[in-house]
Amino acid sequence: MTRADPGAWALFVDWCTATGRRPLPARPADISAFLAQVPSAPSTTLGRVRAIRAEHERAGLVPPLPATHDVPPPGPSRAGSGWLDPAEAIARCSPGSIRDRRDAVIVMAHQMLGLTARQVASARTTPAAWEVAGVPLTSGQDVCPQCVLARWLVVHRELVPHGSRGGAQHVVRHAGEGHVCQGPVPAVEPGAPLLVALDRHGLPGQVPISARTVARVCAARMSLDAPAARTRPLVPFDREQVGRELDELLARLDEAVALMEASVGAHEVR
Repeated sequence: MTRADPGAWALFVDWCTATGRRPLPARPADISAFLAQVPSAPSTTLGRVRAIRAEHERAGLVPPLPATHDVPPPGPSRAGSGWLDPAEAIARCSPGSIRDRRDAVIVMAHQMLGLTARQVASARTTPAAWEVAGVPLTSGQDVCPQCVLARWLVVHRELVPHGSRGGAQHVVRHAGEGHVCQGPVPAVEPGAPLLVALDRHGLPGQVPISARTVARVCAARMSLDAPAARTRPLVPFDREQVGRELDELLARLDEAVALMEASVGAHEVR
């Protein structure tokens, strides 16, 4: 059963009483009018919808809305002529960078899903679920939220529980193109911090980010001055070619050592 916020439900009941509407069962049109006439932050709006659904379930009634995420998505908090659209900001994040992968999730969660900075910072990993902080993600064409999350989760699973930053670097060096969300959610350690802090070299640890970091990242990524995505062509790994190059290198080293030994021997003869 959906968890209810008693305060949110009480507010809806008061609004229905004041406007001559019936809270149980509520009509979808009345809920839409309530959300429009009593505006709130996106996360609060979602909480109000969840509370209305929960009260209908508690009373044995069919919920008036099919799901909380069917509420029209909120607009970004940073919008206007001085800011990039969230989709463009995410598109500028390169899949070949650990920092960019993490920041793409931050922008998506805070600016596209409407989660508060605190909710984003405290989000935990949920294995086998395409969601962030309980908000479901959908697959898309231009900017796919599921792909944004998947690209970060394959880095994340290299960090927990062993903390292999080298493994995380290896993942981004072999970044693939196109959709990466076709299939199950990348396996991760359950209940771990979803988004972690990065050191000055851009390498991740296992310490969760702060709400201040969420705000700072969104401001930097959505600025018109944000850099375009850094592209790095992938070089196919040819094991035989690498072996030949290694043999040639060892041969040159042997020659150099032989010359050095001959030079030292000639000096000793003198």
